[in-house]
Amino acid sequence: MTHTFATTFFEKTHFPKAAVLFLSPLIEQHLTPLCELSRQYRDAAYDHQAIAPSVEELAERFGYSPYSMWLCVILLASEEAMPRYRSEEHFWCTMQDLRYKAQECFDLHGVWGTFVPFWYARFLKGTIVQLGRMQYDCQPWYGGEPVVCGDHVIQPGEPCIHLHIPSSGEPFDRAARLDSYRQAVAYFGKPLLCVCNSWLFYPPYEAVFAPASNIADFRREFQIVSVKNMESCTLWNVIGPTYKQAPTNWPEGTSLQRAFKTYALQNGTFGTAIGALYFDGETILTKQNA
Repeated sequence: MTHTFATTFFEKTHFPKAAVLFLSPLIEQHLTPLCELSRQYRDAAYDHQAIAPSVEELAERFGYSPYSMWLCVILLASEEAMPRYRSEEHFWCTMQDLRYKAQECFDLHGVWGTFVPFWYARFLKGTIVQLGRMQYDCQPWYGGEPVVCGDHVIQPGEPCIHLHIPSSGEPFDRAARLDSYRQAVAYFGKPLLCVCNSWLFYPPYEAVFAPASNIADFRREFQIVSVKNMESCTLWNVIGPTYKQAPTNWPEGTSLQRAFKTYALQNGTFGTAIGALYFDGETILTKQNA
């Protein structure tokens, strides 16, 4: 593990210049302890809880946020993950997620880093891959009940493809989504049957999304298989740092923020849902909900 790899990582994953100017000296100055933490992380099978106390201690000792330390540890650990991907291109495309999360961390907490270290075991083990606009993660189905999508069933504990929507900011129109689904078929084989756990599918939010929007179109590609209500708003990725405050304090900088603010002020509920998609390689064959 070297600082040279970190430089290459920043270049290949297109990290913002401001983030590189902050993180690069951190890695260069504290490379030895960071590499030791990365080794411990690998030896613990990427269980972030196993090294969390050490990350906290190192952050306090050097005067950095633990979020920044986590990003550096994960970044350095990823050097050994490249052979777990089918190609170097797949590796670098997938590892862009660390940039997405770094931007989210800066937007929410004002520091370059990551506040979701639990998310990265799958990246370092090579079970997740980004194909076009979306990510696909091969994991056992964690639900207690079978997922029924049309005539197809995923049993609890059965390996299946979990779809994730990274916050890349790239186009999310139908053409981009279909391109991603087709890449997934080429990668995993057809048909593509996948599940997606997302706030985007929460049924009451239908009133928030414009019918002609890309999000509304995406929702129609999935069959809802379960719904979970939340006691409070968890939409930090939409609202920003004030998401825990009263809706009257929410920003109105985007149409989606304005729509959710109106929704909340009208006593709308919050939650998430799981959707299932069935794609034969050319056509989405998901049976729509009644």
